[in-house]
Amino acid sequence: MFIDQDYIENLLESSKKVSDAVISAALDKAERMQGLSHAEVAALLTTENPEHISRIFKIAGEIKEHIYGNRIVMFAPLYVSDYCVNKCSYCSYKRLWIKREECRVFLTLRLLHCLQLRIRNISAVFLKLQEK
Repeated sequence: MFIDQDYIENLLESSKKVSDAVISAALDKAERMQGLSHAEVAALLTTENPEHISRIFKIAGEIKEHIYGNRIVMFAPLYVSDYCVNKCSYCSYKRLWIKREECRVFLTLRLLHCLQLRIRNISAVFLKLQEK
């Protein structure tokens, strides 16, 4: 499997001890539309500081506006068969009844995976903008 569950859970647990300065630095980096590390994303996901949370939403809105403008963009996977080699726990083809704890882990993994893809997309757009 391409997702290391222990790595992600340990990263999320250790990120709860991160200082406000580290979170502010990650937010500054995100505001400049630079890619974030796994540790930085985990710190942003686990912060409970209302000021940081407010700033996360503000920056996310600015990045969304910069990339997509004033429009709604929806993404949906397109499958042409019911065969898949990934066996992702969140996939409707493979989903079984998930216990409460497994559901929490699944949502965390999915969110981190989506954030990682979004950060890559943002970085690519930013690099293309710099080239112009």
